[in-house]
Amino acid sequence: LSLGACAVAAGVAAHVARRALLHRRSGTPALGFDAALARLSGSSVEDLILIVDFDRTLTDGDSAQCHDVIGATSLVPESLRAGFAPLLDFSDPAKVPYKGDAWWVRANELLLTHASRVLTPETVRRLVHEAPLFGTSTQPMQLRPGAARLLARLSELDVPVLIVSAGFADIIAAFLAARAVPLGSNVRVCSNRLVHDPASGQLTGIEPSPPITGCNKQLTFERNRDWFTTTHRRRRTLVVVGDSLGDLKCAEGVPADYAVATVGVFNERDGRASLEEYERAFAAVIVGNRGSLAPLTELVEAVCARSPPPR
Repeated sequence: LSLGACAVAAGVAAHVARRALLHRRSGTPALGFDAALARLSGSSVEDLILIVDFDRTLTDGDSAQCHDVIGATSLVPESLRAGFAPLLDFSDPAKVPYKGDAWWVRANELLLTHASRVLTPETVRRLVHEAPLFGTSTQPMQLRPGAARLLARLSELDVPVLIVSAGFADIIAAFLAARAVPLGSNVRVCSNRLVHDPASGQLTGIEPSPPITGCNKQLTFERNRDWFTTTHRRRRTLVVVGDSLGDLKCAEGVPADYAVATVGVFNERDGRASLEEYERAFAAVIVGNRGSLAPLTELVEAVCARSPPPR
């Protein structure tokens, strides 16, 4: 790490030492979980819905993100990597050529122009094992500690899970399958989808249009209205989990009778916001690039323990 990064890490460590409790099983610094549980008072496990981000939330804080693996590995053409290079260079945010939703629109244009023949379903399955040559990380995707157990327990309890990602549903599904983490019937993925020709496997489109981005997650309820109001109409308690302050937008537009608890995942070397800002914004915070999601599973277990027995 650079001296600046070491100073940031030391500051976070000192703050955590003052404020956090180490989760007794995982050793992960965790802040505010009593407050998060208090927000769920009166809720049973039959009321719960979990909304969770994917990149660097279900994956760890050093992992490649969906756009890193799809636009910066040796499996895609050099012309695509050249087009993606400025998009993935955040060393000077002021020089990133596209801002807001336009960033995702441009990325999709590049994929359809330069990778339509090579970005087949088989290539997608291989991408999730690759280390990007450049981008926000040069490490392959890695599952965050505790993520597999969390998803497995939610499946056992039949708690609905909505994975909301500005990446690609195809990458998410391939990554989880490669790590033997099944997407059960309780899981829905709300993300951008690659459209392939059934015969050739070639990429023919990307849906939806306009794309799901990190800037428009406030549309989550509207995009999934049928899932909320029909499939899970009796559930009125949301737990929203993400590594970005923008993930809080997933709770916007939700009817006023929903109870909402939020859990932030603070990746120490992210640099977008301070730990103090996360504490103010989220009810609870998990700290660390490899911080475990075990405290979140324990939160679900606490709600489960006080739920009435099934009739």
